Amino acid sequence: MPRTRYVAVDGIHIAYQTVGSGPADIVLVPGFISHVERIWEDRSCCAWLNAVSRLGRLILFDRRGMGLSDRVGARPTVEATARDILAVMDAAGSRKALLVGASEGGPGCIRFAVDHPDRLAGLVLWGSLAKGSHAPDYPFALTAAQYDLWQQRLLAGWGGPAEIETFAPSVANDRQARAWWAGLLRAASSPGAVAGLLQALRDADVRPLLSKVSAKTLVLHRTGDRAVRVEAGRYLAGRIPG
Repeated sequence: MPRTRYVAVDGIHIAYQTVGSGPADIVLVPGFISHVERIWEDRSCCAWLNAVSRLGRLILFDRRGMGLSDRVGARPTVEATARDILAVMDAAGSRKALLVGASEGGPGCIRFAVDHPDRLAGLVLWGSLAKGSHAPDYPFALTAAQYDLWQQRLLAGWGGPAEIETFAPSVANDRQARAWWAGLLRAASSPGAVAGLLQALRDADVRPLLSKVSAKTLVLHRTGDRAVRVEAGRYLAGRIPG
């Protein structure tokens, strides 16, 4: 397992790792749940991370409030995620990197792309979104009320393989996968701590930033994604110039 290091930003300690080497740096910005050490315990995740690290130096981290990073009292904003990305890149000695924003990690990457275009080699948005909840001109997300009900269901099942049917339907009936997912949730956060992260996601809206992203951008999204509908990916692809 790679060594876990820490960097302080805004008085908060962010856990990060670097893996591999190569001509380019690749920063993986996780979704709402992450744990930089537990992720290596799953065979499929481990194989994928090792494959990515053969393309360049992989930099992964836990966002503030999650995994091995410090818990926070306030709801973390997309601006805070962008600051975390910058601090981790500086600590790892990365002057320029390809950002890969997975799911809820995408909005923070978009903020970073607008604030620090000189530090960006490119942007990949994977199963991501521009807004956390429904609006008249963004109809393919849950309404705030629906989101809150979903959050209650998720937190009620915390400690077990909560919502694995949504996040990993292909292995939802696999006993080993269910046990690993449940362990990851317990290690990554507690119900009270993750509630603030989820509420921040519900209220996130980076739509005004999309036209300002100058980096070359690749949007990846599964048509059957149960967590973030594919229309959210199409929305990103249609509004980011590059």
